[in-house]
Amino acid sequence: MNPSSAVPSARALTVAAVARRLNVCEATVYRALRRGELPYIRIGRAIRIPSAALEVVNHGSLAAPNERQARELAELDRLLDPKEST
Repeated sequence: MNPSSAVPSARALTVAAVARRLNVCEATVYRALRRGELPYIRIGRAIRIPSAALEVVNHGSLAAPNERQARELAELDRLLDPKEST
């Protein structure tokens, strides 16, 4: 069995992948991250954007996640933050 076929879909995307999906440049994605318009997770020095966060994009503008998405993103942050597990 191919290991990549066992993974249903990407749950976290790179800045470049988000830029391609939204048809914007990477600098636009970084600005949205800096302004808090798009949630993200840091894994070491890497930035990953949960794929669920792209659902909040409405007609080309970035908006705050809905309540369910906010809970899911908070859970991802909790799971990925090593400081909180001590």
